[in-house]
Amino acid sequence: MNDTLQTFKFGLFDLRVHLIDQQPWFLLGDVCRALSLSNPSMVAQRLQAHQRSKLSLGRQGDALIINESALYRVVMRSDSPHAEPFQVWVTEEVLPSIRQTGAYTLPAAQEIDPLTFAERYVEAERARRALMEENAVLAPQAQQFQTLMSADGTYSLDAAAKILGSGEKRLFTVLRDRQILMDRHRSGTENHNIPYQQYLDRGYFVVKTNAAPDGKHLSRTTRVTPKGLAWLDRQMRAQRLLPPPPPTGPAALPGVDA
Repeated sequence: MNDTLQTFKFGLFDLRVHLIDQQPWFLLGDVCRALSLSNPSMVAQRLQAHQRSKLSLGRQGDALIINESALYRVVMRSDSPHAEPFQVWVTEEVLPSIRQTGAYTLPAAQEIDPLTFAERYVEAERARRALMEENAVLAPQAQQFQTLMSADGTYSLDAAAKILGSGEKRLFTVLRDRQILMDRHRSGTENHNIPYQQYLDRGYFVVKTNAAPDGKHLSRTTRVTPKGLAWLDRQMRAQRLLPPPPPTGPAALPGVDA
């Protein structure tokens, strides 16, 4: 069955491809070697049944093969700096070649040369290191967010104030002064500290309704969504209403379009 395989060159690695109903299937062992994954059998167990199969290689025995969707899943799970250039190579060179010809033909000129491979490796490695540095900074902050987040994924205004680095009273004052939250003098006691409708519609806040302690009335509480927290952080820092971020941290929470 070896004559049914086409071998594509990825730097120092080979990637063998087999067509089933005109769809490419990749030898998992080749994929794992290119991505520095040591156990193809374990990788295969994490894939769905329709994403994997076996191919007879004659005297060499059976080889695990995976389809295109499984290939992308394996790439995304890999921490190898080869992962990104490997995926680019497959999607921009291997698959177009197969689909344009309907066969296994790959002109020699399309084989990735060592210099191109090295350039993609360096670029991917730089991106990986930058991501690791960013994660090291964001991890403690993310843990704080998780601790203060309620089960429904929202934050109390007190928790939001702590994350933003603003006192609770100061945050309430800022939000009322800028007519983000209603004020009893403008909108009545029942609407005090309730967001204006436009900010609810944008998904920045939600209002929770609960029974009051007397059991006869309902109380409403404003909660901040993760999207609203990011928006508040961006807006308040732009207006210099928050202390500057620490030198080692990001300038603001992850941005969310208004």
